[in-house]
Amino acid sequence: MTQTPRSYVYIANWKMYFTFQEATAWVEQHGKQLEELAAQENAKIILAPSMSALQSITTHFQNTPINTAAQDCSDRTTGAFTGQNSARDIASIGATFCIIGHSERRTLQGDTDAAIAQKCSNLLQSGITPILCIGESAQDRASGQTLQVLQAQLSWVSSMPFISSTASIPLLIAYEPVWAIGTGQVPTLAELTTVFSWLKTIGLPSGTRLLYGGSVTSKTIASPKSCPLIDGFLIGGASLDFQEFKNLVHY
Repeated sequence: MTQTPRSYVYIANWKMYFTFQEATAWVEQHGKQLEELAAQENAKIILAPSMSALQSITTHFQNTPINTAAQDCSDRTTGAFTGQNSARDIASIGATFCIIGHSERRTLQGDTDAAIAQKCSNLLQSGITPILCIGESAQDRASGQTLQVLQAQLSWVSSMPFISSTASIPLLIAYEPVWAIGTGQVPTLAELTTVFSWLKTIGLPSGTRLLYGGSVTSKTIASPKSCPLIDGFLIGGASLDFQEFKNLVHY
């Protein structure tokens, strides 16, 4: 009997690499193949394009297995907040996921844990699944503080009332070591096992799926895919090339 492949989650975070025209052209060229890939590999594929392309791409994949995500949202619900995008606006487009807490946002835009917690609340109240990113710096890793840093970044999750009241909308938590992003380095299997084993013990909401991100390519994915505790992957630059993305899913 043929064994059904494990159902991994693959999130393609396109960051600010594609223009609107480039993103929509990518989808026109590879969209059908992407749908077939999801079916063949029993994979949940989520595209996170720029906000300018989110509605077009969401509409393109309506009634298909492909999902879409915003790359961030505001911690405010509505009002005079120029340049920000609310969770309810993202929901009105039809996107069903949103990335929050990415290290680039924490570092470059100063996102705090309090702001990220509010974003999570707004998303859940709008029916959107949050993709919460956590991760330690190289200095944290070197000083043996990895789990302490992750604990601090997750300290609000179990205590916030909106988590238990919206349990039908699970969280996705992506462990993305800051030192791994864009460096070509990934944690060893032993390091991954330590982190993901710990995540399984800290009382995260029921249904939470645990992902790995940080320099995920076809050359580095062997170690993360050999860890049975990992449910999927948050992929950056490698997701721009369809063949490379396909190789990651097939691996």
